Amino acid sequence: MPQLSRLFSPISIGTMELPNRIVMAPMTTNYGTPDQEPSQRLLDYLEARAEGGVGLVTVEVCSVDPRHRYQTQSLSLGDDRYIEHHHKLLEVIHRHGAKAQPQITHPGPESMSVWTEGMPGLGPSAICGLGNRPACRALAVEELPGIVEQYAEAKGEFQ
Repeated sequence: MPQLSRLFSPISIGTMELPNRIVMAPMTTNYGTPDQEPSQRLLDYLEARAEGGVGLVTVEVCSVDPRHRYQTQSLSLGDDRYIEHHHKLLEVIHRHGAKAQPQITHPGPESMSVWTEGMPGLGPSAICGLGNRPACRALAVEELPGIVEQYAEAKGEFQ
């Protein structure tokens, strides 16, 4: 397969060296725990992808704010208590030479927080676009820097 030889060759993305150019897109498994940590099932799932030859594994949606989940069992990077659990996740991916990157998000008006925390999601307005979710709370401009900081902290925790 000479036409695919580049697919299996190493590549650098910034300071990250990948063993090949095969990238796994983030896929929601809902294999996190109710405490927003990676479960053994998720660790096994991601390790199998790395062992199978994926060069860069994109870990499914990780919320930057543990109060605002994207799904009931999605992951969170929004607090120091998650660092140890994500190190286990990185360990099983790195074990096979693959690299990992998180899909980080703040779900905004799509947050499950109304059910998990008893608080409304946050949005640009109090109107929520999804069918069965109750109205969200309009985000104040003054709250934006805090959310930006949550993104920066979440990125730092996933290394």
